[in-house]
Amino acid sequence: MAQQYAMQKLNNYPVVVFHGFAGFGEDELIYKVAPYFGWINNVNIKKYYKDLGTEFYCPSLSSVSSMWDRCCEMYAHLVGGTVDYGKAHSEKYGHARFGREYPGVLKDLGQDGPHKKINIFGHSFGGPAVKEIANIFVNGSEEERAGTPADELSPLFEGGHGNLIHTAHTLSGVNNGTTLASMFGKRGSKIFYDVVLGINTAIPYGIVRVDDGYGTVTELLNATSVTKLIRQNPDDMTQASKYYIDMLKSIHAIEVEDGEVPDMKETALAWADFVAPHLPEEQGKKLRALVEAVPKQNTLMHGDYHTNNIMVQNGEPLLIDMDTLCMGHPVFELGSMFNAFIGYSELDHQVTMDFFGYTHETAEKFWDMSLKMYLGTEDEEVCRNVAEKAMIIGYTRMLRRALRRPDEAESPAKSARCKEMLAKLLEKTESIYF
Repeated sequence: MAQQYAMQKLNNYPVVVFHGFAGFGEDELIYKVAPYFGWINNVNIKKYYKDLGTEFYCPSLSSVSSMWDRCCEMYAHLVGGTVDYGKAHSEKYGHARFGREYPGVLKDLGQDGPHKKINIFGHSFGGPAVKEIANIFVNGSEEERAGTPADELSPLFEGGHGNLIHTAHTLSGVNNGTTLASMFGKRGSKIFYDVVLGINTAIPYGIVRVDDGYGTVTELLNATSVTKLIRQNPDDMTQASKYYIDMLKSIHAIEVEDGEVPDMKETALAWADFVAPHLPEEQGKKLRALVEAVPKQNTLMHGDYHTNNIMVQNGEPLLIDMDTLCMGHPVFELGSMFNAFIGYSELDHQVTMDFFGYTHETAEKFWDMSLKMYLGTEDEEVCRNVAEKAMIIGYTRMLRRALRRPDEAESPAKSARCKEMLAKLLEKTESIYF
């Protein structure tokens, strides 16, 4: 009798699912290999529902955006057309009103027949999204109705569409909040908002514990690192340098707010304060004064920008390894780049080969080419002037490291080299910003 009753309650309304934070849908390449729903047990849920005679849809929605934005995208995916995030909403939060265009999988949603209603399902962060879209279907948005001309208002915000949802379900829905936010903190939320949405990155899917730290699980990339491109053709690194600098400029085009990521000026001042007692008094004072004089900037920087951290997929660069994100004047970024390509391997060129797989001479050539491309000039004097400013930052950082590790075999030679170069550079440098 129970089985008979259950069969009576079955319906063939389409099943529509919200993936979770950093998730992915049917339009993503990884979905073909590991479907978001069912990949752990290798279960093709879409095929399962198809065999039951039920349509199944897993839209590719923004992986890190707000519930509101995802609901707007879901609606467009269902009925077709351009995503309308709402006039009032987009103005309030400072982003574009319209998004991508969807062909519509259920253009006749609400009409009598198999598409009269939907069964909607959400996993993880998709759980609260289910509740949000149900609320919007029923109530619409008073804010959008008040702030949008009637002829521009999306039907989604009109309300009165509660009858379109037959059932609503959540699985592991973070309906009472999530610990993810506490793991990343305010810094992490800004990283995902500004970086993942602002530039091309490998999409993160989750956080894992690695020994005493944390790591990020990202999408499987069919990509080649800029490092490998250089190794393949060290005699012509023009394209590799273009990928590298195009990504760097994309990062530096983003402005962040105070407190969102570490301020590199503060970090560099700490370096200067640490090494100053180990330099002649006048050199120590000048070093700190030069760092102090660098104008405050809220420019986003990677903080560990070298060729191992840039991948190229389908002709586009992708950024990885973003735990070092920071902000400040670009001279601090260039200082880190100088160390990666030249500074750390000055006394032992094998360091470059071990880290990059190409020679120290190739690294020097790439540094020179990339700096010219970043500055937009072939003027040797201009580039040398900027390089020397960056070198002051680089040698200060390396000196601090060597001083903190006196027992390492290379530390005495490294300390002597850094002090020697800082003495030369400080004597002729009156500012380290450009």
